[in-house]
Amino acid sequence: MKKISILFTFLILTSCSEVPVQEPWLENTHYKVLDQKATQTPQVQEFFSFWCGHCYNFEPIAAQLKEQLDSNTEFTKVHVDFMSFTTQNIQQNASKAMLMARHMGKEDLINAAIFEHIHVKRQSIVSMADIKSLFVANQISAEDFDTAMTLPDVDTLVDDHYKSFMSYRAYVNGVPNFIVNGKYQARFTQDMDANDMVNLIVWLTQKP
Repeated sequence: MKKISILFTFLILTSCSEVPVQEPWLENTHYKVLDQKATQTPQVQEFFSFWCGHCYNFEPIAAQLKEQLDSNTEFTKVHVDFMSFTTQNIQQNASKAMLMARHMGKEDLINAAIFEHIHVKRQSIVSMADIKSLFVANQISAEDFDTAMTLPDVDTLVDDHYKSFMSYRAYVNGVPNFIVNGKYQARFTQDMDANDMVNLIVWLTQKP
């Protein structure tokens, strides 16, 4: 009877003790913790370039990711200007064009048009006039484009975008690159498929 009582007590203590949870992803293998303050709300920033072939190929995965994020998680694209395929000025023009389209509620449309222009049609962008033609070809009038170019709200978006870019510039040496909650940098290993990449980023949004 005494043995049964001891066994019963052991089972109770065991069932109440904390069992460590095995995390599905490993720090320094699948993600890096940055020396940055975490954001107050969940967010995902995708650092990318229109001139990057990997970024173009990643677009379907980014779309899948956005569908799986919680409604309270903000997803934002941050366009970089350090690619060697063209000048920094042209890359910054493309950044502004993206933000103009964002202000118009046409970001996905214009982003797709710029990617297609560069990677499918194999055509160059050498000036803001080339980008303007893509807006017009996608049912955005030349007048609306010219107006957006000078809007204070767009200037604010440009300033905020540049600050986001520079805040993480030390960590972003290649693209595509994902910063989650302002604190975690996703790392993709060779054995990961598209679903793994999406699951990793979604999981990171849930970390404090």
